[in-house]
Amino acid sequence: MRLLIRIVYRVYSKPGLLCYGFLEKVYENEMVIERKNKSFPAVSQNVRHLII
Repeated sequence: MRLLIRIVYRVYSKPGLLCYGFLEKVYENEMVIERKNKSFPAVSQNVRHLII
């Protein structure tokens, strides 16, 4: 749990991402990269198609 909190803090405190207002995808991509660098399992959001 502490590792995940450190990863989140690291992503949100990066100089290039310090400006708030980026699309969620920018932060998501950065989180996946950081988690993989720390050998923490990570998967991006998958698109789910709903069949009615």
